[in-house]
Amino acid sequence: QRKEPGLCISDFLNPVGEKMDYVGFFSVTSGPRVRNIAERWKEEGEYLKSHVLFSLALELAEGLAEKTHMLMSEKWGFPDAADFTMQERFKA
Repeated sequence: QRKEPGLCISDFLNPVGEKMDYVGFFSVTSGPRVRNIAERWKEEGEYLKSHVLFSLALELAEGLAEKTHMLMSEKWGFPDAADFTMQERFKA
């Protein structure tokens, strides 16, 4: 992080040789061809269709990432509070 407190992911891990620690990574997608279809529609002048498809795909991927994050957090024993706002989530 460029702002204070200037932390990175390694600041949240146990030192080597101490208690075993884990890091979870995941990647989400709305499908391998969404960009190609949206670009084709854009080239064909179908700007609204292109924008709608790309926007829906982006929101779908974001939603899947949030759901995956929630499931991982719950599984590892530190779920977000029910009233956790998106702003609070971004700061976490």
